[in-house]
Amino acid sequence: MAESLDEFNTWKVSSLKEFLSLRGLSGEGTKAELVALTYAASRLSLPCVPSQSEVLRLNKEDYDKILSTQDIPDPLALSEKWCDEKEGIAHWPPTFLSDIFSYINTVNPTIGIVNKYLSEYKVGKAYEYFKSDWLKEVFYHNIKRDHPSCLLRAKCTPSQRLSDTDHDVWACIDKESGDVKAAYCTCTAGLGQTCNHVAGLLFRIESANRLGLTSTSSKSKWTVPNEKSELHHKPLVEIDIVKSRHGRSARLAIMSYNDIFPPQIKMQENSK
Repeated sequence: MAESLDEFNTWKVSSLKEFLSLRGLSGEGTKAELVALTYAASRLSLPCVPSQSEVLRLNKEDYDKILSTQDIPDPLALSEKWCDEKEGIAHWPPTFLSDIFSYINTVNPTIGIVNKYLSEYKVGKAYEYFKSDWLKEVFYHNIKRDHPSCLLRAKCTPSQRLSDTDHDVWACIDKESGDVKAAYCTCTAGLGQTCNHVAGLLFRIESANRLGLTSTSSKSKWTVPNEKSELHHKPLVEIDIVKSRHGRSARLAIMSYNDIFPPQIKMQENSK
């Protein structure tokens, strides 16, 4: 490996471009520019960017590790013996808010992560996935009678592009204690096991337990989300902006067009 600027200057343009390409850098420009960029990348010890096939291989290894650690089959490949939500809700594990925060803090012990998710649970994006029915019907799998954990799986509509393919989300939870053992989502952050889609699934399970709806006698009160959310266009003046609040469904913060743009402001604008 060359060490000085003069040594890099002896390289062919094709070699310079290859060096830069392996590190995810642009190969455009004059030879002098390529030499300068190559020298800078070398001095900074920039690592090679793994190829797409290498990324897929590494991701598969990480995913297989999640499965093997919990000794569970791949929920994304498991096609039989899933219970739909109306039948399976009576068997959902007793997962509560403390279990969710404990899991998140264990998987990602970043300073302040629990406080971050506490806020998101009450008013943020993760809770909205559940509250707005972006998270679809939750299916339950017992795995085996003598297995300590169960699987819960759902689809979640992407919030940015509703026409995109739904994300597949699953969680592995202890049947007796409700402890969350592992989770995964097919979104780009899924291997981190704590994306908003995963949190949305856990919040739905927690909500059913908090409301006492995991018993056979109460499950008829639970509403299963529609397979596809329907959105209809409306003029802005007819839209109410609703901000959900955890545990206070009867006290939603609703803002109308006039709340956002008071009549006196609109009159001033029209008079200009």
